[in-house]
Amino acid sequence: MITVEETIWKRPSELVVANEMYNGRILHGRQYLMKEKRRKPTTYYGETSGVGRAVGLFASREDLRIGVVGLGVGTMAAYGKTPSQSVRFYEINPDAERLARSRFTFLQDSPSRIEVVLGDARLSLEREPARSYHVLALDAFSGVTIPTHLLTVEAMEIYLRHLAEDGVIAIHVSNPYLDLGPVVRGLGRRFGLKMTRLGSAPEDDDVLESSTWLLLTRSGPMQDALRSFAEPDPGTREVLWTDDLHDLLSLLKWD
Repeated sequence: MITVEETIWKRPSELVVANEMYNGRILHGRQYLMKEKRRKPTTYYGETSGVGRAVGLFASREDLRIGVVGLGVGTMAAYGKTPSQSVRFYEINPDAERLARSRFTFLQDSPSRIEVVLGDARLSLEREPARSYHVLALDAFSGVTIPTHLLTVEAMEIYLRHLAEDGVIAIHVSNPYLDLGPVVRGLGRRFGLKMTRLGSAPEDDDVLESSTWLLLTRSGPMQDALRSFAEPDPGTREVLWTDDLHDLLSLLKWD
């Protein structure tokens, strides 16, 4: 069940008020309620996060195109800066869109073209013409029950059809129960993609959350640019999922 809560905490120089969206105990987004800060990217999508760094490398492009699997509260819309840029969300739960529009303002505050496509993201992408996304962010893997069909060979074939030649697929792998790194590594090797691991910590900013993103690209120069922010990947194991064969049990974090 999706819920929205108002959170208040005190800093030395200000009182901070924010709305937060939860699905059970999983945080799906947070937004400042103060007008001067409400367009600030928060939680797992801050400017120093993996997806934030990836978007930053394309931010000067007037034709920036961002695709996002998983709406949350619409935080990624904050990266749209001009009317010629676009952010297109894919969301399976209509309640998420209803709350993102009624209790949060990321979607309506953006000056860019913002679209929300309801339905299964993979099916929607499969039916659409190629979008040439500069960044395609996958953020649907926070819980213990994840949509495995979004991390298979067949799914990656669809994503690559929608990716610009120097584009980045950013996969949010922060999960308290599952280690998704082996699956992303397996997909990277299968398709000859270059992978970079970017983690971020909240430091002293209460509206950010620690996150880990794995970034895949076909472009050597793009990987070089991402590496300037990268951290070492502690894992080497690879697992390849297909629509016919995938196993969550082997990815459980037993400790």
